[in-house]
Amino acid sequence: MKSLNVLYILILASCFCNVTVVWSQTPEQIFQQGLQKEEGEGALEEAIQIYESIIEADNSGRELQAMTILHIGLCYQKLGNNEAR
Repeated sequence: MKSLNVLYILILASCFCNVTVVWSQTPEQIFQQGLQKEEGEGALEEAIQIYESIIEADNSGRELQAMTILHIGLCYQKLGNNEAR
C-alpha cells in the first residue's frame, strides 16, 4: 500500500513539473513548438491546439497572434478542412 501511495505522489509531482515548464515559456517559444509540430512532424491537430493556446494567452502580441491565426488556417487547409477559410 505504501508503494502505491509513493507512486501516486510521483505521478502528481511529475504532472506539476510539466505544468511549470509550460507556464515558463514565452508565447514565441510556444509558437516555435507549434511550427515544429506543423512543419517538422506533420502533426497538424497538435499544432492547432498549440496555436490556439497562443490566441487565448493574454501576453501574446498582435503580430504573433496574426501569424498564429495564419498558421491555424494553413493547418486546416492541409487537413482539407473548410475551417481554413
